[in-house]
Amino acid sequence: MSSIHVLSKLHTGSWRTCDVFDIQKPNDGTISFHTNKLNKRNKMVVIETNSTDLLPDVANILENTFAQQTANVILHHHKDNEDNFITRIVVSAQCKDAVVELKEDNYCGPPAPSKDVMIQEGQLVKIALEGNIRIVGRNEITFRFYKNVRVKEEFLVESVDPQKDVNRRCYLGKCMYYVNKLERYENHLSKRRNAESTWEALVGFDISLKVCEIIQF
Repeated sequence: MSSIHVLSKLHTGSWRTCDVFDIQKPNDGTISFHTNKLNKRNKMVVIETNSTDLLPDVANILENTFAQQTANVILHHHKDNEDNFITRIVVSAQCKDAVVELKEDNYCGPPAPSKDVMIQEGQLVKIALEGNIRIVGRNEITFRFYKNVRVKEEFLVESVDPQKDVNRRCYLGKCMYYVNKLERYENHLSKRRNAESTWEALVGFDISLKVCEIIQF
């Protein structure tokens, strides 16, 4: 028989199981109950299950799922300078308005905005270029995604080897977006010290730059 479990997230990052009593389940799909020692400032997860195994892991999965946003990645170039790029990550409902705003600032595609991707609030994003192109003055770009913060990253792109793609009449490369994943260890108290960063590919765009005229002396 299933039972109700309430878990509260502590400031250390671990989950504590709270005592639950006076549980009521009316026929409208809701659950009401009382619990003690529950700080209203802490996140709370309610789980109905017939097993108490891995409750903290289930709570983490639920927390991460609800924290995710459906978003689109926009990568445009300046109309007067195709080496000058600007990028934004916006929730899907704001994508059309963001494209219009960039167009008013003289930025346009291709490439077109990405398909819907899943990203978490506050998640770290990394931009890195591959192929025969690179970001001028930087190896990569990192920033955090926030739904209500208008983050714009502008950067210049140049060729790595001007001689490589001359016959193609363009320098070929790829602009890759990665999101940071944290490997959590059992010792939540020292999570910040022990966590190791891993990167997962989010989306990629093909980029081609016009070959500059090479003057032979």
